Amino acid sequence: MTEPGEDRAEAVRRLGLQLGNLLVEARAYLQDVAESLTPPASPAAFNLLQWLHAHGPTRASDLADALAMDRSAVSRLAKQLRAQGLVEAAATAADGRGVVLTLAPQTMASVSEALKQKGDAFHARLEDWPTDDVQQLAALLQRLNDSGVTTEGDRTRPQG
Repeated sequence: MTEPGEDRAEAVRRLGLQLGNLLVEARAYLQDVAESLTPPASPAAFNLLQWLHAHGPTRASDLADALAMDRSAVSRLAKQLRAQGLVEAAATAADGRGVVLTLAPQTMASVSEALKQKGDAFHARLEDWPTDDVQQLAALLQRLNDSGVTTEGDRTRPQG
């Protein structure tokens, strides 16, 4: 649905602007959700906790790859989260050099509640949208995500 007289370059520019606006809002909301945890976490730490919640015990190196984060940043976050009692770490069974991170039992409930709040807010935002519109947006975003284009332009994010 292009505006009258709009060329492709302008349509792509408008899309980029809207995606940028969405990312700003998402980051602000993520900050609020992360701060709602006990103890409060950073947005990056919440992303790590959310991944562990969804996927279970994960090697720190795989977590870094999945979240497109530097391994040293994941290591620092993991150390901080262990000190706060939010995650547990164990050496990998294979060679003992790697680290497998797991949510601490009490963190599972806390992250579940934060994700519920996040989901409730998202549902409220789309409450007045027809289901067909939601399905179309989901399909288009899936197509964009599947295209594998990132800001670096040469790598795709891991699925998950």
